[in-house]
Amino acid sequence: MSELRQIPGFDYALTADGRVWSFPKAPVPGRQGRKHGGMWVSPVKHPWGPIVRMRRDGVLHQRSLAKLLRDIWPESVPSLSARSHAQALVGGASPSVSPKATGAGGLFNHQEITC
Repeated sequence: MSELRQIPGFDYALTADGRVWSFPKAPVPGRQGRKHGGMWVSPVKHPWGPIVRMRRDGVLHQRSLAKLLRDIWPESVPSLSARSHAQALVGGASPSVSPKATGAGGLFNHQEITC
């Protein structure tokens, strides 16, 4: 099994490849609910990317899987500069030239991009 790192504030953990584990749950006296011996949780499809639904104290919380990975496993996510570089290329500008100077459109019209 891959190494698990706990998601802060929840009884869930995350692997570097994005799988979410729910730690074993015991029934709460006086409340209806299910217990389980631990299980893998499937992310839910969302237009902005997969989300993870987790419960804490009976309240449902939703978190972006990408943000959880970035916060808990920062070494497994490509560096911000690499992502900025890729987005600049998608926007139509060379990374060493300002999009404003070239008149190219894209996400980075407001800042200088250099590598």
